[in-house]
Amino acid sequence: MEKFLYSDIAGQLEKQIRRNAFTTDEKLPSERFLSQQYGVSRNVIREALRTLSERGLVEIRIGKGAYLSAHRDEQMAARLGDVICNGTATLSEILEVREALELTIVEKSAVCSTAEDIARLKKIYAAMGKSRCDPEHFVALDEQFHLELATTCGNSLFVLLTNVFYHVTDQKLFSISRLFPERIESAQEEHKRIIRSIETHDGTAARENMKIHLRDVREDIEKMSVSGKSGL
Repeated sequence: MEKFLYSDIAGQLEKQIRRNAFTTDEKLPSERFLSQQYGVSRNVIREALRTLSERGLVEIRIGKGAYLSAHRDEQMAARLGDVICNGTATLSEILEVREALELTIVEKSAVCSTAEDIARLKKIYAAMGKSRCDPEHFVALDEQFHLELATTCGNSLFVLLTNVFYHVTDQKLFSISRLFPERIESAQEEHKRIIRSIETHDGTAARENMKIHLRDVREDIEKMSVSGKSGL
């Protein structure tokens, strides 16, 4: 019964966190306050907070209490990514879901993006152009580009899920840039077309340009997997 209580309380606190009831690095209510609020012992509250800590949502500071984690989304993305990598999903299935997510994001971005959003995308694109000879930095900027697209949609789950799929495939993307340096040039051209589509608020064109971009990425990843040069 006690296990049910602490897991139930952890779930309720997580919902509050997801609804932005607390700000980053803010101290959560004390164990004493929460035990009175839920009518349970402080041990139950302690277990609930420990559960949230294991999920990367809060940081427990000895002698000070529990605080909302400043890096909860990154930690959650890493955990979900590990679950995917260690599960039964095939590479093809992972890429299929990632593509569905990114196509939705870019189409919505074409509708939602402001002039400031587009300026940020262009700034990242320009930095990528200067990193053509540094595959690792180029891939990091590529991730930033796609995360910025997700951010323009105003939906935090799009950002979180984009983080998850980059956690799963980032090593493969680095390998593509290292093994197929010519892909950097074509990827940049594809990014340029995506930005132009968003700038004209053409969701159909943005989706089509992203589809071409992701198709090329998929082909390169699958090519590496078949040749045994990179494993998931």
